Amino acid sequence: MRTTSRMRLIHIAAVSRRNIGDVVAVEVKRRLPRLWPWLTAIISGLLAAAAFPPFDQTWLIWLALVPLCGTILFPGEDAKRPWLRDLVLGYVAGLAFFWMCFFWITTVSALGWFVLQFYLGLYFAVWAWFCGLMRPRAHKIIARDKWSEMLARARPETTPAGSPWLSSGHNLFLALCLAAAWVGLEWVRGWLITGFGWNGLGVALHRTWPLIQIAEFTGVAGVTFLVAFCNVILTTTARRIWEETRARAMRPHFDLTLTLVGLVAVFTWGLMAVQTRAPSQPLHVALVQASVPRAEKFDLRYKQTIFDKFNRLSKVALASASGIDLMVWPESSMPAPVLADQETLDFVSQIAISNRVDLLLGAIDEEPNQVYNAALLFRPEGNPQLYRKVHLVPFGEYVPFRHSFPLFAAIVGDQVPEDFDVGNEFTVFHLSNNHGKVAPLICFEDTIGELTRQFVLRGADFFANVTNDGWFLRSSGSRQHLANAIFRCVENRRPMVRAANTGVTCFVNEFGRVTQVLRDDQGSIFEEGSLIGEINIATAPSRTFYAQHGELFAKACVALSLAIFFAKLLRARFALLLPVDQLLELWPDEFRGVRLGALLHPASVNSKLEHSARILERENGRLFHLRALFGPQHGYCGETQDNMVEWRSYEHPQLRIPVYSLYGEHREPTREILHDLDLLLIDLQDVGARYYTFVWTMYLAMRACEREKISVVILDRPNPINGVEIEGPKLNPEYRSFVGMHPIPIRHGKTIGELAVQFRNECFPTCALTVLPMKNWDRAMWFDQTGLPWVMPSPNMPTLTTATVYPGMCLLEGTNVSEGRGTTRPFEIFGAPWIDPEKLCRELNGLKLPGTHFREMFFQPTFHKFSGQLCGGAQLHVTNRNAFRPFEMGVEVIRCIRRIYANHFRWKSPPYEYEYKKLPIEVLLGGPVTDFFSE
Repeated sequence: MRTTSRMRLIHIAAVSRRNIGDVVAVEVKRRLPRLWPWLTAIISGLLAAAAFPPFDQTWLIWLALVPLCGTILFPGEDAKRPWLRDLVLGYVAGLAFFWMCFFWITTVSALGWFVLQFYLGLYFAVWAWFCGLMRPRAHKIIARDKWSEMLARARPETTPAGSPWLSSGHNLFLALCLAAAWVGLEWVRGWLITGFGWNGLGVALHRTWPLIQIAEFTGVAGVTFLVAFCNVILTTTARRIWEETRARAMRPHFDLTLTLVGLVAVFTWGLMAVQTRAPSQPLHVALVQASVPRAEKFDLRYKQTIFDKFNRLSKVALASASGIDLMVWPESSMPAPVLADQETLDFVSQIAISNRVDLLLGAIDEEPNQVYNAALLFRPEGNPQLYRKVHLVPFGEYVPFRHSFPLFAAIVGDQVPEDFDVGNEFTVFHLSNNHGKVAPLICFEDTIGELTRQFVLRGADFFANVTNDGWFLRSSGSRQHLANAIFRCVENRRPMVRAANTGVTCFVNEFGRVTQVLRDDQGSIFEEGSLIGEINIATAPSRTFYAQHGELFAKACVALSLAIFFAKLLRARFALLLPVDQLLELWPDEFRGVRLGALLHPASVNSKLEHSARILERENGRLFHLRALFGPQHGYCGETQDNMVEWRSYEHPQLRIPVYSLYGEHREPTREILHDLDLLLIDLQDVGARYYTFVWTMYLAMRACEREKISVVILDRPNPINGVEIEGPKLNPEYRSFVGMHPIPIRHGKTIGELAVQFRNECFPTCALTVLPMKNWDRAMWFDQTGLPWVMPSPNMPTLTTATVYPGMCLLEGTNVSEGRGTTRPFEIFGAPWIDPEKLCRELNGLKLPGTHFREMFFQPTFHKFSGQLCGGAQLHVTNRNAFRPFEMGVEVIRCIRRIYANHFRWKSPPYEYEYKKLPIEVLLGGPVTDFFSE
């Protein structure tokens, strides 16, 4: 019995573990889509950081931004505040990048390392926000209903023809904009709050010397642009291939091809550039790396020890080679101010005089109440030359806002007890015997392009960097310093010598190639020693484009980015906003919590192509309680094709609420349908013509709501063919029908909201009507001037041009002439089997109707009139829509066809839109046919 019980317990435990595993798997599967965007942001930051020292995985920089860029450009589920999501994603990527990349700062201040990245991460955040700003609108609607599900099962998914990712031009322009924005932000980072521009994307290519040669024109900004551009193109190419694979239709990828061609061109030019060298003369240089410990560097108790070390290393260097022209010691070589301390001055002077060599060293320079980080050049003859550092390192040589914002000083602590003062002259040192002119760059100054070129403009032949990267011990800081400094050589076509306290002491030629590096027997760059080498000084040095114009390329990128930003801003400021775009702001307080029904159709979308049903679903329970949906002619989903093709009500598969048909058993909502509602919301896109039935569905709904004392809210929408032009006769009340129930002109010139107000004032005075207005709509606007996407409001209204001609060409529905249903251009194409296209077009064009041209053609409708038969006719082209008069044109087309083909032409017989007695043409005209056409 005990054994059986024990076995049962073991079985239960095993089942429990299995169930827990299943629960965990389900929970991971549920949470992963939410976590994935944040993981991709972190991955982007880590990939970018891995491209820099100490990892130096340069290849990763070409795809580092792809995860972040893809997450922002293809966000999947819509966020309530996408701009904020983009901003935070970029910030997360920036934190990951800078925390990993600048971990070496912890050797000075762990708290400073941690806090600094919260500032630097803002640059990634702003770029990610800009990336979201450039994100194109969604190109399709995901409808949540049974019809879309049925269609998805019935046919393979195809890529929408309008998908922006299939356009090479779009992708190239997007890459241009995003690369320019990245360059601009890196440029700002390089000078804002005195700047910390280390490790721009282009710096990762410091060892790929053929690609960095363009820096002589663009600075490192050009290399960064190249990297960012390629990242964006890789992102868009991945999306493009995904869409084309799903559609099984590949196209030429000119965007990727041109990018690769450009990359190869830059590489080839770099190879050619390094083959061309200006005439030069050698300069023999000895570099000393003393590796003085950080704790002893400024301790006067170690003065003699430091003297002995530099004396010994200098003698070794001078003894190992003859004809040394210049010896360089690192930054702050001596513990005491050289010029103010006589013992130190004598020691340094004696080294230069006794060895007949120019000595350049970093030193502290003091004056009353002022202290400078400086460089000195001692020559065998003459007085020392002095340069005072003009660009101080924040939190290294001074604390920004030390007194006005003490928190910064508290973070740095005793690492920077006092601030250095700032020099104000770019002093170029002159070597003995006309051996050349040297630009003394102290510490991080060799990472700043604009500063470095100032020395070149003042005649410098080469750079000498004196630095004390010993602050960062044996971390990657010194190697990252060198990676950034290399670009100063390429930008100005000047070689560089670097003497560091603990590495990297080296020689760099004018093409950015490190030719010699000081290492010990174990390969370490951090030990003491001396390095002998030579650099080539141009006999007739020229100034590169970059030396003359500086960060012109980066500033051009900033200008482009700002222009795009302000263009987007102006567009947003003056762009038409639909009520559904601002539903939360416009929703009346008195309607909060009501039981809501919504009359919608496929064109009920916001400016981002999100269907109103999804927006209502999102606000359900907060603004109102959604109880029912309604659909007009052609169905809630636009699934029915022709007139008098009814559809049945059904239950919404996701929302589990009824979707009532108002083009079936009932065209007017019944008391039973409305009994559970307090308010009916109507969001329908009209096309500006009286016989478009959606306004009459609204009319009947308003009548029913007035009767049942239910409030009505109209979400107004533009009249797509403008709200200025009015054309055609008003409806004769004796000819009321479902294509005209109230006396308005055929081309009525009103929005659906304005029609609702007219119907309330003239027909339903007690209807509780509220119209939520559009923002920035102008009456003269055509739909394509609103910035809104066109969505077919009905199956035979594919384009704005269709809507433009519809007020006239719809009259053909009352005849035996095809109005083009069953073709790809309904109402623009028309004809019949018995029409001669050439003869008809000659007659019609001879009428010289304004803004119109008729082009002869043959066509074969796939359904409706003359299905499967070859028809002769014309395609109507609107050449000037402002002069075009669609109703006048439609009448003239019928008159012309009647005159030429009197033996074939017939008026169509009833029924038409539930009118069984009157001729369809009279129903459309809203009056007797004889008012416009003779017997």
